[in-house]
Amino acid sequence: MSNLPKVKPALAGGFRDYLPSEMIARQRMIAVIREVFETFGFDPLDTPGMERRVTLTGGDPEFRMRIYDARISGDRIVVDPDDPDGDRTALRFDLTVPLARVVAKYAGAESGPSIRKPFKRYQVGMVWRGEKPQAGRFREFMQFDADIVGTATPVADAEIVALMVATMRALGVERYQVRFNNRKLLNGLPGYAGFDSALAADVLRIIDKLPKIGREAVLRELAKPPKPETAQAAVAEEGGPRGVALERRLPGPGGETVDLVGGIGRHPGAGLRLAAAGLAGEEQRECEAFRHVAR
Repeated sequence: MSNLPKVKPALAGGFRDYLPSEMIARQRMIAVIREVFETFGFDPLDTPGMERRVTLTGGDPEFRMRIYDARISGDRIVVDPDDPDGDRTALRFDLTVPLARVVAKYAGAESGPSIRKPFKRYQVGMVWRGEKPQAGRFREFMQFDADIVGTATPVADAEIVALMVATMRALGVERYQVRFNNRKLLNGLPGYAGFDSALAADVLRIIDKLPKIGREAVLRELAKPPKPETAQAAVAEEGGPRGVALERRLPGPGGETVDLVGGIGRHPGAGLRLAAAGLAGEEQRECEAFRHVAR
C-alpha cells in the first residue's frame, strides 16, 4: 500500500466545497425558505438524484442537454439498438422531470401511496449538468423548486408570485426581479418572426442565450438557419416584428421582464422565475430555482 502514488486533493472541474462557514449560512437560508413554503401550504418532496435515463430524456433522440450517465464501475455496457436507453441511469439535471415522474406514478393511484391534485410541492436538492465550467457556473448546484400541479387557474400563478415575494422578504432581500413568460407566447414567436416551424425549438434555444452572450452573438447564431433575413426581426432592441420585443421591460416595482425562455422549455403553461438583482452566475442560478409551472 505504501507504493501507491499520492493523490492531489483537487476537485473535479465545475464542482466546489462548502466549508462550515458557508454551510451554516446556507442551511439557515434553506430553513427560512422551507418555513415560508410550508406556510403557503406546500408539502416537501424528495426524489433520487439518479433517474432512468429514458425518464430524463423523454426518449427524445434529439435530446441535447449534456447530462451525467451513471453506471457501476467495471460493468460492461450493452446497448440494445431498439432500446438505447433501456435501464441505463443518469444524474438528474433539474427537479422538474422527477416531479413529472412522481405525478404520473402516484396521482390518483388506486393502491399504495398516492397524491391528489392540485398537488403543491416544494423540493430542494442538488442537480448535475455537464456544462463547460466557467466563472459562476458549476456542474453541480442546488435547486429549490415550488410547483402547483393539476390546475390551470391564474390564481395559482398569483399564489406563486406571492410566495416568491414573501420568500425574498423573509430572507431580507430588497432588490429582486420576478420574471415571467408563457410557453404559448414563445411557441408563436419564431413563426411570427418568419422562421419555419421546424426550427422553432432551435430558435428559442438561441434566444435564451440573450442575457448571457448578448444581442450581436445571438443574431449571428440566428443567421445560421435557412432564413437569415429574419434574424434582425427575431431579436429587436426596442421592439420586434410589429412591436413584439423579446426583451421588453414592463413597469413595476419588482422589475418584471418578458425574457424567460429557458426553464419552461418543457412546460406547456406559464413560467415564473425569481432572480435577486446584482447577482450573477451560480448565485443567480440558485435564486432562479423558484419556479412555477401551471399545468
